[in-house]
Amino acid sequence: MVIKTTILDGDGKGISSHVHRFAKGLHAGQIVLTEGLAKFDPEFHPFLNESFGTAMNQSVVFTGGSELITNGSDVAAWTTAIGAGTWDFNDATGKTGSSVSLTNGNNNDFAIFTDSGSTDFGAHTALTGQIRLETYNDSLNNLNLQFQLANLNIGNSVNLNDFIDTGLLNSYQGFVIPKEDFGITTQYVDELDFTLTRIGGTKPIFRFDDIQIEVSGTPLVFTADVEKDEVFCITELRIAIADVLASTVANGTMEGLSYDKLLDLVKLANGIIFQRIQNGKPVFSVTIKQLGDFLSTGSNLVNHISDGTNTFITLLIEFPEPIVLDGSKGDKLIFIINDDLSGLLQFTAAARGSIKKVDKKSILEDP
Repeated sequence: MVIKTTILDGDGKGISSHVHRFAKGLHAGQIVLTEGLAKFDPEFHPFLNESFGTAMNQSVVFTGGSELITNGSDVAAWTTAIGAGTWDFNDATGKTGSSVSLTNGNNNDFAIFTDSGSTDFGAHTALTGQIRLETYNDSLNNLNLQFQLANLNIGNSVNLNDFIDTGLLNSYQGFVIPKEDFGITTQYVDELDFTLTRIGGTKPIFRFDDIQIEVSGTPLVFTADVEKDEVFCITELRIAIADVLASTVANGTMEGLSYDKLLDLVKLANGIIFQRIQNGKPVFSVTIKQLGDFLSTGSNLVNHISDGTNTFITLLIEFPEPIVLDGSKGDKLIFIINDDLSGLLQFTAAARGSIKKVDKKSILEDP
């Protein structure tokens, strides 16, 4: 028994759908018109800082009056203690002199550094230091830093993986962690704990040196974010850099650019940190110290202009699937400047994609 049915429009206009077969022997089916759930508008969103606008070629220099936590045993600083694990507070392989090391690290190995008094973060800006990874896998290991006062946690812990190049082994690299990332503004602290979390793989070995809380010099954050009632689907990032540098393009080959510089700037000591923040936490982080780092982490050199004295390049990062920033969750992309980039003539970045305003809740959430 066959029951004939007809699907009509809901406006009472009598328009009906029908079954169609494209060719003999193929299945027959409904012709269905589709429309996207949400309509998005094109968006070009530069990375911005409240004080410096789009200009990321700023000078960040840490000087004067720093609170030394440890540089091995070279200078008396905070008192050291082993919580668990094989720690050496007088390891000979230091950035300068001796260092602090952990060998054959196990889960929850930790070291404790205690101030003889207390330090006011209201007069400080960031934690800086040097680390040398020798055996390390960031997918299996985290190194968490946590400040305390009178045995109580102050602010939140920070995963050092988010502020270093975890793929760089057997060489010291600098890092800078703004105090805001610790959730600290003006609180006092008297202890810093370093804790390794490990879920498997080869037991990590690492050394660190010159750990201190800075008084002068503040990391600069440039942000691409959206309003709480917006969703931003980012398909590409464009980064523009200019400097006093003679370069040429001959037969399609670019000459005069060096992989181990940032145009004419020497390799950065601390590096530019790029992070994706989701639900208030970093879910992706990469550290850029030279042009080669941009290229090896997904950037393509798409423009190269030179007048014989100055050189301008454009780096393009295209995403196979859009990066979605949900304003209701505080999602954002950020660049953190930790070095003196004032020698560049220009350094800007922008996100491109499409944006949608939503009501009350994100369209990405289930009803």
